[in-house]
Amino acid sequence: VTFDRTTVERLMSWPISSASLAAGAILLIGTTVVATFPGRTEAVPQRLPLALFPMEFKGWRGIPQPLDNGSLNVLGLTDYLLADYTNPSGREVPLNFYIAYYASQRSGVHAHSPQLCIPGGGWNILGQSILTFDSTNGGAITANRVVIEKQGVKQIVYYWFEERGRHIAEEGALKYYALRDALVDNRTDGAL
Repeated sequence: VTFDRTTVERLMSWPISSASLAAGAILLIGTTVVATFPGRTEAVPQRLPLALFPMEFKGWRGIPQPLDNGSLNVLGLTDYLLADYTNPSGREVPLNFYIAYYASQRSGVHAHSPQLCIPGGGWNILGQSILTFDSTNGGAITANRVVIEKQGVKQIVYYWFEERGRHIAEEGALKYYALRDALVDNRTDGAL
């Protein structure tokens, strides 16, 4: 991109206060210093492997499923659980359950957005909304509800991101907290 003299003069006369400019410069410099501080190692919490996740829960029985090597290489995840749950009573619709865990989401490795992966898998998104569910601990979980269709088969997908103690449905908020937590807490772990 090249700028002629009038373009540069117009940009220099942009209505911005010197206080805003100074605050932006301080924030940029401070962020750079914190992010590149020598000897700063990322904090990764201890956790149990997802292979220990219960395969029986209130009458539901799960069968773990493996991901193929190609998917594992693309996803770059640290740990995962993929299981098909059924209820032997036969009154309930089968449930496919997936968790992708990332111990570190630096260097371009992060949870893949279902907004991209669902259509990438050949599914059409027919509708989407955000719902709030009561949690067993008295709190709430906000999740995306997506209705998808592929070759006449319809499914309902619920998903959210678990990021350092937060349940996040909106991807804009996900990016904000990822940056904030990397700078302030030196953590980037999370899950889908």
